[in-house]
Formats: sequence, structure tokens, C-alpha cells
Amino acid sequence: MPFPERYRLIKEAGFDCVMLWWSDRFGRGEGYRKDAELARNAGLLIENMHAPVHEQNFLFSDSDEGESVFRDYLQCIEDCRTYRIPTVVIHLPDDGFPINDTGKDRLNTIIGKAGEYGVSAAF
Repeated sequence: MPFPERYRLIKEAGFDCVMLWWSDRFGRGEGYRKDAELARNAGLLIENMHAPVHEQNFLFSDSDEGESVFRDYLQCIEDCRTYRIPTVVIHLPDDGFPINDTGKDRLNTIIGKAGEYGVSAAF
């Protein structure tokens, strides 16, 4: 079903707001950023965006994968500002990946950027 139709039906069913999946994964494709406009055109508020979860366990890793997921999360915060989405939901690594200094530094940077842009970060 096309996404404009999905949002129209969500509104018609009585919902006032939606959460957006913010990734090209799960079959979404590159057009996922258009969802902010499509949802608003249907009369829906956007409660939050959900950041990608595919590499969340690398966030505290001092590796290329860790740097990549960290940059993705920072881009989500930037996109929240650009697309006027108040909150980003970020999953932290599973319990088997304990926080370390790299993780603390990255979380502090994420929180700082969110605060600077007036975006709430929900972990």
C-alpha cells in the first residue's frame, strides 16, 4: 500500500500522531525521509523518529562499524531538526556490550547535539 494511503488510513482510524522509521532498511527504500511530509499532509503529528537498530551493538566499539553507527545517530538528530521531529528514539547496545569510555564519549556527543538542536533523545 502506498505510504500516502497508509497515513490517510491511520488518520481516518482516529490516530493523531505517528512514529516514523528512519532508515532505508526493512524494505523502506531511499524515500523514507518523505514520510515526514506525507504524514503531515494526512493531518498527523509526528511523535518521534526511530533510529536504525541494525548496528546498535557497535555504538560503544572503537571500530569502523562503531564510528558508522555513531555518525548515523548524529545524522538522525540533524534530520530531526531539518524535518521538525521532536524526538529521536535510539536503542543502546544489548547487555553483552557494556559501556566503555568510547561509549560514554559518543553518548555525551549525541546528548549534546540533541540539546543544541532542541531535540529529545530517548534511549
